[in-house]
Amino acid sequence: MTIKAKMGDKVAVHYTGKLENGEIFDSSRVCMNRHHNHGECCGEHHDHNCGHEHHEHEHHHHEHEHHHEHDCGHEHGHGHHHHQPLSFILGSGQVIKGFEDGVINMEVGEKKEIRISPENAYGIPREDMIIDFKKDQFPKEMNPEVGMMVELNDESGHVIPATIVNVSSDVVKIDANHPLAGKTLIFELELMEISEN
Repeated sequence: MTIKAKMGDKVAVHYTGKLENGEIFDSSRVCMNRHHNHGECCGEHHDHNCGHEHHEHEHHHHEHEHHHEHDCGHEHGHGHHHHQPLSFILGSGQVIKGFEDGVINMEVGEKKEIRISPENAYGIPREDMIIDFKKDQFPKEMNPEVGMMVELNDESGHVIPATIVNVSSDVVKIDANHPLAGKTLIFELELMEISEN
């Protein structure tokens, strides 16, 4: 009897995530440098990397940190090491909905390509996630530049990665939308393992 992945199963999946223009934004098979810890890729649960789900937060204006560059692998403490498949439990919300839906009913060894709409990935960019800060709210030693990654903290203390998108004489505009918000994602999947949780 063929075993297919179902809700509640723990699965291990190799994946490569691409944009519609063919650009690869994340892969479990290839070492990639990431400049933000917004979930890229399959969709691991928040902070993204692999598709983590995006949470809505109120932002505090006073907490900024310098840009962090991340090595290959997921940045969210899930212990996912590069060149190893991504392990997660179906139905747990650890990955974005579209990624999870694509894995359900797959068999071990099966390969497939899926397309995930923004609504089932990182959502549509929101205007209220683009925030203006006064330059004097940044540390004196920090010189804000367009493209620089910063970290904001919400009222619960969660860290929200964000990108500086505009700098004027006294105002810095920061975009806290997920970098993949509004984009259709294409994933090549290979199911490596199924185990009951």
